[in-house]
Amino acid sequence: MTKLLTSPRTKRAANVLGIVLLIALVAPFAVYAAPEVVGADESFVVLTASMTPAIAPGDVVIVAERDPTAIAEGDVITFVRGTSDVPVTHRVIDVVDEAGTLAFETMGDANEGPDPGLVPAGSLVGAVTLTIPYVGYVIQFAGTRVGFVALVLFPFGLLAATEIWSIVRGRDGSESQPSMTV
Repeated sequence: MTKLLTSPRTKRAANVLGIVLLIALVAPFAVYAAPEVVGADESFVVLTASMTPAIAPGDVVIVAERDPTAIAEGDVITFVRGTSDVPVTHRVIDVVDEAGTLAFETMGDANEGPDPGLVPAGSLVGAVTLTIPYVGYVIQFAGTRVGFVALVLFPFGLLAATEIWSIVRGRDGSESQPSMTV
């Protein structure tokens, strides 16, 4: 049994599996940080349940700029409302030409009625192209002091400690090993 776990083939398979898992864990955060890697322009953490079950709180939406004339009924868009800095992500239920100006009637999937007022085309941030579940929870946690320490400082501290340990161990190992001559 011990031989199987220490065979070169098993070690290689474990290394490949570890790399695949690491990529799978890091990729969603890379897409959030740089949405350009998937051809999008912005990324946002969803804060409310107005779009459940399609998009839940804690999900991340990846938003690509889109020409307002290309937005159709049923598209999920992100827009700013009034002077608020917090964008809203809702579904378009109607495209309206109001006095020669394009506007959208929107509604959250979980809401009972449409949003108050129309969304002018100038308030459009873009259309949602991708939703990444649960990643927003980690991103919000990383924004806190405890999260920063747990997810950034602690891992870097462990990395530094293991590097220092390997240097110290390397020095001890080279000095304590007697040279053998034949």
